[in-house]
Amino acid sequence: MLTQTLGKKLKLGQATDNDDSNYQTFFLSEQLLANSRACPQRFACWTGRESKEDTEAMQTWEKVMSNKLLATMLNTTALKEATLKGKKGHNCESYAPCPIEERSLPRILKNFAILTNYK
Repeated sequence: MLTQTLGKKLKLGQATDNDDSNYQTFFLSEQLLANSRACPQRFACWTGRESKEDTEAMQTWEKVMSNKLLATMLNTTALKEATLKGKKGHNCESYAPCPIEERSLPRILKNFAILTNYK
């Protein structure tokens, strides 16, 4: 049920880059949330690294982590630690297994912002 709700919100609010962008974005978000415990931490680490160049990304990520719904699904303490490690230059690939690639970071962050109504 939650996956269906998330999918509908992502599809309705997603800005498209190509024809199958909605499906790809939903798939990435689903992978991040459901299929690997390491994916949220890897994503948090990447966001921490990215925050040096993109303060908006970090602000969005902090708002996402404070979202009550997502906090029930994710270990926010572990995510905060991973974010700090990313800021310090930690190798984010050490959070494995995770099928998501770093190039997906902006799209996933944008979808979390849409999901939590911060953008």
